[in-house]
Amino acid sequence: MRQETGNKGIDLLIFDSEDGYQEVSGHLDLISSATIPFLAEEIGSVGLDLLSSALAYGANRVFLLSPDGTPNQVKDSIAENVALITRVLQKTGSENFTVTQIENLSDIPRSENEVQISKVATFSAIGDKRNTIRTALGHFNSISDSPATYVDLPEGSLFGQIMIDSESCTLCMGCVSQCPGKALQAGGESPALRFIEANCVQCGICARSCPESVISLEPRIHFDYGVISKPKTLKEEEPFLCISCGKAFATRAMIQKMTEKLKGHWMFDKPEALNRLRMCEDCRVVDMFDKEDHISRE
Repeated sequence: MRQETGNKGIDLLIFDSEDGYQEVSGHLDLISSATIPFLAEEIGSVGLDLLSSALAYGANRVFLLSPDGTPNQVKDSIAENVALITRVLQKTGSENFTVTQIENLSDIPRSENEVQISKVATFSAIGDKRNTIRTALGHFNSISDSPATYVDLPEGSLFGQIMIDSESCTLCMGCVSQCPGKALQAGGESPALRFIEANCVQCGICARSCPESVISLEPRIHFDYGVISKPKTLKEEEPFLCISCGKAFATRAMIQKMTEKLKGHWMFDKPEALNRLRMCEDCRVVDMFDKEDHISRE
């Protein structure tokens, strides 16, 4: 088609097999020769992977037909995808590429698509959808006159990083156990919280489950996969050693927080009871039953 149009821009019209098909079949005269019609089973199933890849491969204008009768929830989902792609295209200087949601074929501009397209993507859209989206959108950054390291995205986007208040984080690892994508990981032998941005889907479960409320989301798309695929340490500190046997069993911040919160509780009104918080689980039990051999108070 590019040879036929003199390498000018190409429109891609996406519609579904129900309401969209009826609209298209009844108004074929509104579709230009430079438009590729694309039939999808459901318009709501058209995701960022298809939209971003279509743009990268050269369809510089994509129209998503969602006529009357399309559920509002579907329209809202399409609008979110359009907003994300538009944000990246604007920030990478690729305004000639657009994705537009329309209700009628008459909403397609009647003027010819005169945009000259020369640099189209050559990557193979294989692997998971997130990698395809990142690669396709990264194509526009790679051909930009002023490429960016990353682009901030609208709230609710599927890409991004998390931020933590390291001073208030106790490294309880509650967020690690809740993360569905294994974006948050424990430090192994040392008390540490590590983050892999490539795995983060910005679901917000970590922020909602954090007992200290120290986690916040930062939607963005980072274009250097070598950076975001490597674990980044968000916080690390020395382990707290059991005051009885010397075994590492918690973090200093966690023990300090527990002591501060429980020192006024009736179950910990005695010094020896409060002191057991500084012991590992084994020594704590031994101390509770060995009343004649309490360790020295600190």
